[in-house]
Amino acid sequence: MYLKSIRRWWWLLLAPPVIAFGFVTFVLFPSAPWQVTWTSVVTFAGNPDKASSFNYADFVVLDDMAHLLESDVIGDLVYLNLPESITDEYSRTDVGDMFSAYRNSRFVQIWVTGDNPAVLEQVAKTTEAVLPDAVNQYLIPADDANYPGKVETMDQITPPKQLTLDRWMKIGALTAAGGGLGLILVGVAEWLRLAHQAKYGAR
Repeated sequence: MYLKSIRRWWWLLLAPPVIAFGFVTFVLFPSAPWQVTWTSVVTFAGNPDKASSFNYADFVVLDDMAHLLESDVIGDLVYLNLPESITDEYSRTDVGDMFSAYRNSRFVQIWVTGDNPAVLEQVAKTTEAVLPDAVNQYLIPADDANYPGKVETMDQITPPKQLTLDRWMKIGALTAAGGGLGLILVGVAEWLRLAHQAKYGAR
């Protein structure tokens, strides 16, 4: 019964996924973004009371470091230190939207994502350069000024990688959702046809 409905309303079944595929592929995600990533940790080697205290680093720094990386503070510092060739093309908001970060155990994972791999590398290097001063200025208590925290890079900045698989997964998911909508439309259309037939005796 349902197979007959599909044959009758095949265009309703195909239209949503075809439209979804075209919109997602050529409008929503026309190309896969690029991404660089690295990990950073804060140590207190110069402070005899804090050098071996992981709890101190956790409490004072790491819980807030990921938030700092996504804040206007870092965004402003990075943007002010970028080459003019980048700031002429990208706004402060554009650069801020490139950042994401996540605290993972004893370190923070940082991602910079965008459409230009060369720009991403420059943004990542600039972030790495301004991060130590920002951490000590905004996250370390004033009474520790004589023993600043040291931001160390655990895993170096990776070469830019294009997120092709991620793009196709999104395209596939939204196209599949379009297919599900097509099945629903077929069911509704057939139900209306049968209801009309039962009421008016139409074939």
